[in-house]
Amino acid sequence: MNNPPESEIVDNLRQQLLELELLESIYPQCITIDPDCDIDDLRKMVDDDKNEDSNSRFIKDFLLFHRIEFTLLLHPLSDSSTSSSSTLQLHCSLPSNYPDHLPDIYLKTGGQLNRKQHSELNSEFMKYLSTLSSGDLVIGQLAQWLLDNINKYSSNETDNEPLNSSTKSSKCLKHIEYDRLWIHSHHIFSKIKRKDMIDLTKDLGLNGFLLPGKPGIVCVEGPSDKTDEFWKIVRSWTWKKIAVKHREQYDGTNIFDKFKEIYFLPRQGAAREYHMDMGLFHSFLCEHNCPHIFKIYFGVDGKSADQ
Repeated sequence: MNNPPESEIVDNLRQQLLELELLESIYPQCITIDPDCDIDDLRKMVDDDKNEDSNSRFIKDFLLFHRIEFTLLLHPLSDSSTSSSSTLQLHCSLPSNYPDHLPDIYLKTGGQLNRKQHSELNSEFMKYLSTLSSGDLVIGQLAQWLLDNINKYSSNETDNEPLNSSTKSSKCLKHIEYDRLWIHSHHIFSKIKRKDMIDLTKDLGLNGFLLPGKPGIVCVEGPSDKTDEFWKIVRSWTWKKIAVKHREQYDGTNIFDKFKEIYFLPRQGAAREYHMDMGLFHSFLCEHNCPHIFKIYFGVDGKSADQ
């Protein structure tokens, strides 16, 4: 998809700022804005008619690297059948073509929801998101839907059922299998998603790496049940396109250290979008004895940066 023209980007940004201002009035002190996004400067530029052309170019260049990203913290009223209310975090990342296209949204819940409840809530939430019309400002609608529906999924139940002795024994004797997942995304820019991905691998004890940019590339390795859980959680977030390109079983000898982000010098593409240097990425794969992965991702044999 081509980038929208400068005038359309500025108009979209103006609507995004108006929506953010409205949300701040409805949910005071509940919004945390990404520190790299200077909202006051953006507001001045979209309202500056005297320097409209230069400001439009600056805004378009700015949005090549940044989005308006913020977290909205919601505190639903507790239902009488529940012991406490759930705290919800709605992470919002607004691309330059929003509201013509839906925003990148994903949901985090507090500890009051168990894993099954969170999965059910998130599934219904994503279904609701898909019904909303492009061209509309939707963050407020999403927040209200969550406030109206969260108590349907809250209860005092937990998903940690007690194990009898035979179950414990069978779990102890179970043979551990190891998987390495190679994941490809259309893009990974959101700082919130990247941080949560790193936190998730820490919780699950997985190794691997995350290469942000366009495309976004993720590898996780570890026990099969943990890599499956990682993929189940990550794919439930809002993505333009994401898939497991390759899965391989191995003997438990990891080829990567603890999960971390990796960076290579970006290059500017023809559409003024920045892509990571794939020659350096191929060199990285060679260093970890997996150069064959490059062809699986891109359909061609790779060349290292010094070739």
